[in-house]
Amino acid sequence: MLSKLIFHEKQQESGKSLETAPEKKELLRYQVRRALVNMILRHELKPGTRIPQERIAEKLHVSRGVLRETLLSLQSTFLVELMDNRGAYVGRLDEEKMSEIYKAREAIECMVVRLCCMRVNRLQTDELRQIIIREQMFIKKGDEMAAAQMDKQFHNRLLELSGNHILQKIMDEHLVLTKIFRTRITDQDVTCKDHFAVIDAIQDNNVEQAEKIMRQHIRTGWKHIQRELVNKNGKLDLIPIEENMINNGKTTI
Repeated sequence: MLSKLIFHEKQQESGKSLETAPEKKELLRYQVRRALVNMILRHELKPGTRIPQERIAEKLHVSRGVLRETLLSLQSTFLVELMDNRGAYVGRLDEEKMSEIYKAREAIECMVVRLCCMRVNRLQTDELRQIIIREQMFIKKGDEMAAAQMDKQFHNRLLELSGNHILQKIMDEHLVLTKIFRTRITDQDVTCKDHFAVIDAIQDNNVEQAEKIMRQHIRTGWKHIQRELVNKNGKLDLIPIEENMINNGKTTI
């Protein structure tokens, strides 16, 4: 959660309000966005409920204007819905929305590996293998959360190595929900095998094979999500950003 002390310290350092300096205003929006997302992921703000903007703005020590801008930016993630003359509401995630999101992710991840086949060198494929080796290590230790973080780091790194900033922006701003579901994957060894197979195809510059494996990998992930939706009556466990991020301290939401 945002700290009033941190905000005041930055204001003192600059001698002006955070909301008057463009670069500091951007940082402020990022922090408010992160705080709002975590409120939703922790169910402090319940799905379908109206977001009390005045109370939250006061809690985060920001203006209503900054909060409204942040809520507007979160519409594309399906976490927030804005309704004319009714305010902002926490979005309801259903199977139809999640299916659309995963279909979009499948298309993007296949394009990512295609680009990686054209760009990635041996040193970088070795780096990717090290991520999966760490994932296997956590699986053997029974640390599912750490293994899941390695999985996310692998996909994030592929995205970076693709060199396509537009794809990265789309994933970060629109498809981030695919990165924050906590699901119990029954066969994590298969997941690792998929990852190694993708790396091998990239190293061999085998575009068709890389796309084929990645497409099946994403579809398998969606099947796990569907199973969770059935087992938990449409409810999914969501991972707050602090737990979800491991990639050099960066957040992708």
